[in-house]
Amino acid sequence: MTAGGYHIRSASSPNCELWLFADACLMSTMTRTILGVLILVFWNSTAVSGSLPQERRAHLLEARHMQGPALSPAVLDGKAAVVTFFASWCPPCIHEFAVLKQVRGEYATADVTLIAINVHEDFGNDTGGLRLKRFLQRADPGISVIKGDKGLRDLFGGVARIPTLFVLDAQGREVFRFIHEKDAAVRSVDHATLARVLTAIGIAVR
Repeated sequence: MTAGGYHIRSASSPNCELWLFADACLMSTMTRTILGVLILVFWNSTAVSGSLPQERRAHLLEARHMQGPALSPAVLDGKAAVVTFFASWCPPCIHEFAVLKQVRGEYATADVTLIAINVHEDFGNDTGGLRLKRFLQRADPGISVIKGDKGLRDLFGGVARIPTLFVLDAQGREVFRFIHEKDAAVRSVDHATLARVLTAIGIAVR
């Protein structure tokens, strides 16, 4: 695990696993804030062409809708996706939601779906869910917000820390992962990094 929590993955080269340097622009941005970047080129054999892996897709569709556009096959299939795991008591999640709101305004819903999955919300004494309601009202990111559970966390590799954010390409393959590591210099994904990842998989600003 790198100190900043960044993992960048490319699914463009099958059956290949390499250590690489990022392009100069991406490296110059990241090295100012984290100690290293892990870039792994790999092929995700569980992806279904044009869609998320079936078990992950089914669990997302079954999850309780909380705010924003409801998830459906039309919303998920054949599009890139940004998926984050968050909680209302998490300070870095506040910044990340602001970034996601900006991204939602810049990229067409036909090209990329943004999903926030609420987990670990039982921390503290939030009687009646008021803290979460206030968080979502203030953030108002305009993205799909659903209730997560252990099943969803396991389907995304056993998510334990928040925020944890994934970018998936239109074939459902993971191309980027950010994990907020303890004492990391970077606590959430910045807009420039997320924009670079989306550009790298062919998603253009509308």
